[in-house]
Amino acid sequence: EFLGYPPFMEENQRQLFRKIRMGEFEFFQEDWEDISEPAKDLISKLLVVDPSRRIEAQAALQHEWICKVDDEDLSARSLSSSLDSLRSSLKSIQTEEGYTAEWLIEGR
Repeated sequence: EFLGYPPFMEENQRQLFRKIRMGEFEFFQEDWEDISEPAKDLISKLLVVDPSRRIEAQAALQHEWICKVDDEDLSARSLSSSLDSLRSSLKSIQTEEGYTAEWLIEGR
């Protein structure tokens, strides 16, 4: 159900990291229109910067989006295209020194 790229989008790396630190993100309509409201709600709650206001792990596991999926439905889903999109997005993010986030891409 997810897109395979983070909701933080910015061409400039410094601005991107500022958005991440501030928790500023947007669900772009053209990409996120087919994503359910419960899924977007969970993502929003997980990305709250202040840990005292962020959803806790136990509550996240009991979130309506997690609980509505059964094992059969989950095993029928392919995450390949989302994973490929995520890898592609991560490759485009480079540090100011020119290094990519390879440890994220390789899944270490």
